[in-house]
Amino acid sequence: MINNLKSVGKKLGTEFNFSQNALYLNTLPLHHILNLAGKEEFKDELKERFLKAYFEDNVCLNDIEVLANMLKDFGWGKYKVKNIIDDSTILRFYDSTILSKVKMQIALYQQRGVTGVPFFVINDKYGISGAQPKETFLKVFDSVLPIEEMKKEMNAPYKLENAKSIMLVIPN
Repeated sequence: MINNLKSVGKKLGTEFNFSQNALYLNTLPLHHILNLAGKEEFKDELKERFLKAYFEDNVCLNDIEVLANMLKDFGWGKYKVKNIIDDSTILRFYDSTILSKVKMQIALYQQRGVTGVPFFVINDKYGISGAQPKETFLKVFDSVLPIEEMKKEMNAPYKLENAKSIMLVIPN
C-alpha cells in the first residue's frame, strides 16, 4: 500500500517520505487549529501546509515552535498557538463549541470504522479506505449508483445488508 501511495503521489507532485523515524501525532489540536483557521479563511492553505510538512518533510506538527513558525504567515503568534495546543486552555481562550464539534466528528467517523486517512465517504454511507487508484473509485461509483437508484424507486428506507446481489469490493 505504501508503494502505491508513493507512486500515485509522485505522479501528482507529492514526494511521500515514509522514513523509519515515522511521526505519530495527536491530530486533535491540528483539527482545532484548522477549524479556527476556517473562521479566518485560511483553512485550505493551512491544511495543505500541514499535509506537506507531515508527509513530505517529516515535521512534527505537535511541536509548538514548528506550528508557530508555520502560522506566523497568517498573523498568529506563538502565544496563540500554544494556547490552542494546550488542552487545559482551549476552553478558556477559544470557542468550546468548535472543540466539541471536532470531537463529535472524530467519534462519528470512528463509529463508521474510519481508523486513518485518507478515507473517502460517498453519499455519507459508503467508504473507501486508503490511497486507491482511480479505477477503484469508478468501480465503487458503478456499484453505489444502482443501490441509490433502487432506493429512490422503492421510495422506502433501504439497508445495504439486504442487497445480496450487490457487493462493494475494495482491493488493497
